[in-house]
Amino acid sequence: MSDDFRSHIRVRGDDLDFGANCRTRVGDTLRVEVDHASLADAYRAAVHAFASEPPLPCGHRIYWTGAGLTGATDLLAKDAAYKIVGRHTACDISLGVDSAISLRHLVLRSVLTSQGELTLRILDLHSTLGFRLTDGVVRRSVVARGPIALELGGYAVVALPSGELPDALPDMVVEDATSLHHPPQASHAVSQVSVLPRATEVFARPAAVNTGKKPTFSLRQGSESRYFFLAPEELDQGILVGRYPTASVHSLLDKNVSRLHLLLVREDGNTFAVDLCSTNGTYVGEERVRRVKLLAGAEVRVGTGVFMRWGDA
Repeated sequence: MSDDFRSHIRVRGDDLDFGANCRTRVGDTLRVEVDHASLADAYRAAVHAFASEPPLPCGHRIYWTGAGLTGATDLLAKDAAYKIVGRHTACDISLGVDSAISLRHLVLRSVLTSQGELTLRILDLHSTLGFRLTDGVVRRSVVARGPIALELGGYAVVALPSGELPDALPDMVVEDATSLHHPPQASHAVSQVSVLPRATEVFARPAAVNTGKKPTFSLRQGSESRYFFLAPEELDQGILVGRYPTASVHSLLDKNVSRLHLLLVREDGNTFAVDLCSTNGTYVGEERVRRVKLLAGAEVRVGTGVFMRWGDA
């Protein structure tokens, strides 16, 4: 990166001493905040770096800075491309210094819509902190059109779409939405943000017994199975699958399944299983996969011994 990104950031709470933390979530008392001015400064620094680097194909370039770390990575608008952001060393963007950030905190996905519009989906993985945009409001799920800057614990994260960019962070227009479909945005002069409902934890609900009705999917370990029925809008929002000690189906998921292991999400009428940089992986047959399209009868192995079957054959 050609610019000293960190030098443009003023982080409140640098004097706090965070000890080692292996939990997925931490309390609000451990929060470090980045102020609005810091996000604007981070954006200007990112644009400066962006202009001096090779052109970006269709997608977003992600910059981050805070807690003494800086970095950048490209997120292309391709079918299987996404980034997991969190404190875990397996994450695509690992922010391991700040223990206020969850092990797996965010999913970032760059999408070129059927209308030819480039968007960035930001989905919180049920962290304690969530993320904040320039309005300071805690968000859990948004779709952004145009450049965007966000606060993630003690980090400033800037996402720059390919194309011409304004020198200063654009004004942000926020709307509540239940759909991912919107009219195209003419330029990057403003940042249009659609706020969506948060993802659902599949184990936050009781698992249904098999009543003969076709389930959306089932989970099986050995001779034990559980069945789940989901509405289409829930899949649009995202469904999180993982190991939770208090879940009613916890006995079905052993320690080889990560606490946040899979995201089930629907895009353009198709449903995908997205591995959340899990420790023991997601498999189709013997092949480890990051993202797989779920067709009727598809079977995916979660970790070492749990099998997810999608619908009926």
